[in-house]
Amino acid sequence: MGTGVEGLCQCAAQAGRFYRRPEPQAPTYVQEGDEVQAGRTIGLIEVMKTFTPIRYEPGNHLPNPARIVRFFVDDGGDVEEGQALVEVQPLEAERGT
Repeated sequence: MGTGVEGLCQCAAQAGRFYRRPEPQAPTYVQEGDEVQAGRTIGLIEVMKTFTPIRYEPGNHLPNPARIVRFFVDDGGDVEEGQALVEVQPLEAERGT
């Protein structure tokens, strides 16, 4: 987690396959433009058929609450440990405070 090349980013804690939804036909956990707060699930990482929830973890320069700006990884895409998953921005930036 921390500041990435493209802005404020939450990164993968482990390598695996990233999923934005709990199952293929289900809606995504979050979408670009959604507000997130500490603990909200933003996706899953699968390693050897074991699925680990990825929760938004503010701190280390990440704001709480925040807004999802964009995803760097497509649903079902492979990720490496430390790879940026999602870019966020502080809600205060929107409110002008």
